[in-house]
Amino acid sequence: MKKILVTIIAICLLIVCFPNNVSADDFADDEDYYYTLCSSSTLSSSQIDTCRDFSSYLTEKSDDLQDDIDDAEDELDSLETSLTSIASQIEETETAIEEQEKQLEYLNASIVNLEEDIETKEDTIKERMYAMQSYMNSDSFLQFIFSSSSFSDMFSRISSINELTAYDNELIESLLLDKAQLDDQKDLMSETLISLEADKEAQVTLQAEYNALFDEQLALLESATASSDALSDDMKIVEDAISASFAALNTSSSTGSSSSYEPGDSELGNAIAELAISKLGCLYWWGAPGGGYGDGQGLDNPNAIYFDCSGLVAWAHRQAGVSIVRTTANGYSKMGTAVSYSNLQAGDVVTFNGGSGTVFHIGIYIGNGMVIHASGYGSTTLGNKVNECVKISSLASLDAALGVCNYRRLY
Repeated sequence: MKKILVTIIAICLLIVCFPNNVSADDFADDEDYYYTLCSSSTLSSSQIDTCRDFSSYLTEKSDDLQDDIDDAEDELDSLETSLTSIASQIEETETAIEEQEKQLEYLNASIVNLEEDIETKEDTIKERMYAMQSYMNSDSFLQFIFSSSSFSDMFSRISSINELTAYDNELIESLLLDKAQLDDQKDLMSETLISLEADKEAQVTLQAEYNALFDEQLALLESATASSDALSDDMKIVEDAISASFAALNTSSSTGSSSSYEPGDSELGNAIAELAISKLGCLYWWGAPGGGYGDGQGLDNPNAIYFDCSGLVAWAHRQAGVSIVRTTANGYSKMGTAVSYSNLQAGDVVTFNGGSGTVFHIGIYIGNGMVIHASGYGSTTLGNKVNECVKISSLASLDAALGVCNYRRLY
């Protein structure tokens, strides 16, 4: 019974310590544990597989965060456009309010002037009517009427006095009508002004709401960006740990053993070969080191852990003290000195073109008919495939698969 219990406990511990087929939900529920586990550079094969799944989970999480960042940026652009439009509307409304206020000021002045004209005219008529009344009660008024030369002349003189009075009344009525029209315009413009001010208040309120939304979206963007940056740092730690662990496990694995190394006559060539062998098992990453992802490592960094085929050649030569430029496999196929197969020695490079006109792969000869090379599938390989790495292969197998182009000595 105790033996069965011990076996069960051992199996449970194995599952906990070396989890397989871990789901994204498992990672999400216990990220801290997997961060700690996958930050170690001494992972076992089982742990490497788990951490590769965890790395994929982190990649998906990073993609989701980038989607959130893109959405937040799009929303900010939309809000900024809306805020610009609202600000323009507020400016137009303020201009309209100013114009209405000027017109109201002009109307008020016109109304005051008309009221003064009416009052002056009314006073004048009153004075004239009073004078006429006094005149009519005197002999001179009668003399004016009855001194007419004929009966029709008499009526004409009486009529002229009535017409004079009617003209004054019509003028007053005209002034009053003008004043009424101005009052109507004033009321209409006052209503328009009130409406414009209400519009402006609504626009200012909307502007405040959009500003609040903008600030909220900006905070979301900053948070998502900070989370993305932190996640990128964590991803690199995990990827570096996986690569280092894989390199340690594969130093003498089926990818080729360093015991295949056979020193040549050149100390410099031997140094180049030995440096390349020191990176056996490191993962293939397009453009690394010194380009693409490799910018953070650099050709002059002895701790670089990612390589593509030409990057490994450039790195090993630079580390050995050879001032070699970073170029492509095709570029290296035309550099240095050509050597024959019979004169190959450790540190020379072998290029491959598959029988076509363009070289697409390169490796470093390490003697004993073996080549060390960073094996991958081009730009789609970014440290994401366990078997695409720095490995040792026989020159014969590479020639059969890729087709040797030429042999060069770059130092």
